[in-house]
Amino acid sequence: MKARKSLLAIPALDQKPATHYATNNAMNERLTMHSIHQLLTSRCLALIVLLGLLSSCSPEARLQSAAEDYVTLALTLNLHQVGEVDSYFGPESLMPSQARPLQELQADASALMTEVAELEVPENSARQQGLVARLKHLINILDLLQNPGSLNFAEEASALYQLPMNELPPKTRMDEQGRVVFIEREPTALEIEQKRITEELDALLPGRGSLPFRIASLQARHMVPLDKREEVFQRALAACRDATKDIWELPADENLSIEWTRDVSSPWHRYLGNNQSSLQINPLTIGFAGSMLDVACHEGYPGHHAQFLLKTASYAGAEIAVEDQLVLLRSPEGILREAAADYGVKLAFTTQERNAFERDVLFPMAGMDTGELETYLQVHLLVKQLAVTTVPILQEFGDQALPRNAAAVALESESLVASPMALLDFIEKFGAYSVGYTLAEQRLSNYIDARASQKSAKWSLLKEVLENSSEIANTVFTAGAE
Repeated sequence: MKARKSLLAIPALDQKPATHYATNNAMNERLTMHSIHQLLTSRCLALIVLLGLLSSCSPEARLQSAAEDYVTLALTLNLHQVGEVDSYFGPESLMPSQARPLQELQADASALMTEVAELEVPENSARQQGLVARLKHLINILDLLQNPGSLNFAEEASALYQLPMNELPPKTRMDEQGRVVFIEREPTALEIEQKRITEELDALLPGRGSLPFRIASLQARHMVPLDKREEVFQRALAACRDATKDIWELPADENLSIEWTRDVSSPWHRYLGNNQSSLQINPLTIGFAGSMLDVACHEGYPGHHAQFLLKTASYAGAEIAVEDQLVLLRSPEGILREAAADYGVKLAFTTQERNAFERDVLFPMAGMDTGELETYLQVHLLVKQLAVTTVPILQEFGDQALPRNAAAVALESESLVASPMALLDFIEKFGAYSVGYTLAEQRLSNYIDARASQKSAKWSLLKEVLENSSEIANTVFTAGAE
């Protein structure tokens, strides 16, 4: 075996002249230094790689990875039932490729929650606690979807939305002879208000036929022609934006794009990030003249689009955590946004301002007769006030104590709901989320009105609520019930 010559070996004195010895020694020294440099460099590179691996396993990196896993789990749930994710404006790379069984999602969410809870991240403890809460909430949703009926309507409102509700009182009891008898009780405040409104409506619309029939006839006479609906809606949206930007500062690059499509049954807003939103509207379902301003303000300004603009601005240029770029529909923030969107309509336009705008702008634009305008607008606003009276009916239906057909009749005759079957379909799919449009709006209205009397102060308080929606929802819903 041939011996390997050392770079430090010195040739024999009699082999080379002296000048060669000096040259060879210098070369060996340079080679030695080069080898040492290579060795140090390679070890430094290895150390950098090792430090990178250690950094990727740090609690902060694991927390970021867990947040991304949470987002993917929630987006996978949305593949199971479209609509569970209200908006997502995060990385495309986190989008799942296929659906998975709910049981697997729940198991993964539980394991992930345990992992996040055990991390030691003192500098990110608020984010850690928030992610644990999000995962726990996701687990509750998954559990409810796998065990329908495990919670009654009031329990669901409390568990998923932090909105306290009273259980329905029994309507019957057993007497001493074992017979079922109805329980007599005093009318509730809601029932008294319902009676007052229906009597006022009855006086406004005298004539033959039931009250729901007379209201439907009036609405049919005030349908915006199909070829005018896009133009009228865009004008209503512009008015809502003008009313909002006079109070709230809107980003210069904000935009709400409208897509007219028959693929949706009701208006559907999506926040896309970077101050951009899209709104899908079916022109066939937005025909009532009185609905134009309601939908424009609710979905646009100061409603959902403006809400996300405020939330984005509240980060003051800081990076938005990936878990904050996903919004679950079934969440306290979700129904608070619905409540705020409805409340915002009343802030954007007083009754007098609304009547004047619809009379002078929208109705003429639609080519509609204004002869019954005052009556129509009064009826429209009174019917909106009846919306909260749907809550006990929907609660009874959700608790399976009221058959579907009976619930539909009650919604139409007592709460004057124009499409009761569609509302019941929504309840069967999303349960107690419906309280966001009624009871939650009432609670938010009570909360703001008790703390602010001037219109400008109400705008400011609404802005504060929206910027802190995840932290303040329970406070609003609890205080508003007092």
